[in-house]
Amino acid sequence: MKTRRIALSATIGIALLLVPLLARWTPAEAAPLTPPHIELLGHLIHPAGTGEFTDIELVGDLAYMTARQGGLQIVSVANPGAPELLSTLPTVGKAQAVRVQGAYAYVADYDGSFHIVNIADPRRPQLVSSTHVAGWGVDLDVEGDLVYLAQMNSGLYIYNVSDPVSPQRIAFDRCTPLALVAQGDHAYVSDGDVNNLLRIYDISYPYAPWQSGLIAIPTPRGLALAANMAYVTARWNGVYVVDISNPSAPKKAGSRELPGESVSVFYHDGRLYVSAGEGGLHILETWDLQHPSLIYSWRLPATAVAPGSYYRNGYTVQSWVENGLIYLVDLENGLYILRATLPPLTNQQTSLQRGVAGYQDVADTHLFAWNTTQIAGESVRLKTTTGNIRNVLIRFDVSRVPAGAYNVHASLQLYVAQSATETVRLEAYRVLRRWEENLANWNQPRPGESWTGGGCNGVGLDREAQPFDTVTLPPSGWVCFDVTDLVVGWLANPDSNNGVLIKSVGTLYHTPEFVSSEDADVAYRPKLMIGYLLPPTPTPTNTDTPTATPTPTSTHTATATPTGTPSPTPTDTPTRTPKPDTPTPTLTDTGTATITPTVTRTPTPTICRVHLPLLLRVRFDGDLPRMTR
Repeated sequence: MKTRRIALSATIGIALLLVPLLARWTPAEAAPLTPPHIELLGHLIHPAGTGEFTDIELVGDLAYMTARQGGLQIVSVANPGAPELLSTLPTVGKAQAVRVQGAYAYVADYDGSFHIVNIADPRRPQLVSSTHVAGWGVDLDVEGDLVYLAQMNSGLYIYNVSDPVSPQRIAFDRCTPLALVAQGDHAYVSDGDVNNLLRIYDISYPYAPWQSGLIAIPTPRGLALAANMAYVTARWNGVYVVDISNPSAPKKAGSRELPGESVSVFYHDGRLYVSAGEGGLHILETWDLQHPSLIYSWRLPATAVAPGSYYRNGYTVQSWVENGLIYLVDLENGLYILRATLPPLTNQQTSLQRGVAGYQDVADTHLFAWNTTQIAGESVRLKTTTGNIRNVLIRFDVSRVPAGAYNVHASLQLYVAQSATETVRLEAYRVLRRWEENLANWNQPRPGESWTGGGCNGVGLDREAQPFDTVTLPPSGWVCFDVTDLVVGWLANPDSNNGVLIKSVGTLYHTPEFVSSEDADVAYRPKLMIGYLLPPTPTPTNTDTPTATPTPTSTHTATATPTGTPSPTPTDTPTRTPKPDTPTPTLTDTGTATITPTVTRTPTPTICRVHLPLLLRVRFDGDLPRMTR
């Protein structure tokens, strides 16, 4: 009886200790994401007679703005819901761009001057000097005692302004600048529409600047820098990303087509804010430099000119982002102050490409209408011919993406092996039918089945009716499709993954070619880039641990005997169970260097990529007569 009582007591004690350990972990769940949206907080219309706003720079609670007929405008934004115009200085002419340094504002004038204004008292700005410069002043930058001027139809000018009353010209180089950023030993100039270049000048000796590098950009406009990258708006061609780590040899790192016009760009904390003219504002994330992700687009509200009168759509030309607010300049309708609710920055990514990190699960081929039984699954080229003559099929297995991934963004990337002599648009469709890489042809997706429409053209059965993305074929390099919605669906339901159909549209008989997954050069094979967030790592839940209650044990009562005195019997008592090892995240291979939580036995902190904030000025020009910075 004694032994059973001791054993029962020990079991109860151990069970009591295990109760908090059994409840120690709770399943990790992704925090629900609020859909991206923008809230309009405040709006300042143009003061009467000032004309359009063209530029902005924010310093503390003051916004310094330029207006074509109103010169310099100083606005208090201490209350974002009710911005207040503090002062105007119309004597600086057709003000086009502004930069602030210390107690001075430097203003570029479209009529061919630049002005220095004392802003020590923002309610009473004082003109210090005006200097005539050849050409049309469209942009400027200030570094120390030097002002760099972008004068359209003239060139790049450098002035010494150590004496603000009497600025001295020290250098000039001819070009057709539209936007300009000076940083360190280099000045970056957006030179279009004639030359269509990004020029890089070495200004380490500002008295003799020289061009150290250049790269072609179609219709370059606005310009922003971050780390070793330059982001250039290319008007009707979206945004170009240029690697400037070697200023003598800049190279294209990526691009992103955007709807409508791309006028200027502002970089802040891993995101691009693109002023899009009549298109309002586009916000992009730069986790994938080859193809920045479009996060959200905000359309301008229609604004009445007068009660009962017509509405004008507006035309955004500049933005500034600070302290969680967006200050958006509308050429037609004034200043908008916005608050954006955006998802967290992407901090995980998986790159899927055959032959990289052991990944093999990609299928690609093309279908040929003039040889309906041709099977091209082993071809080193993927071909698509305009006129529905050749179509490309491609499919990636996405099971390497960790379970629980959310806030997913994805980009399908193909390398152009042969472009076209005329403009060709590429349309990407969701495929609805299963197909086999080494069995599919124009007539059938696999043996025993037929396409409803030859070449995967049966709408609603072979493919969807509308393309999910359409892009322009570039002359060379990578072409990228936004496949975010498709990948989200494939992760939720892997059986729905039938891949993508790519068709070319344009003048008949052009045949763009892309490198396939069978090509010998792994680096140029098709890629699927997937960025995402992961649920938080499970953490221990603090739970009060019951204290083991001492268990009474039976003892003997001494009884007189002739042989001796009994002694106490050792009693079994429950002891505290050692703490179990705690699961923590470590790095695991997911196809590339991807951070994926797995269970290990040593507590370590969660590892993630951190994006640090960096603010750089935006540059813009518009198109005559909408010439803005």
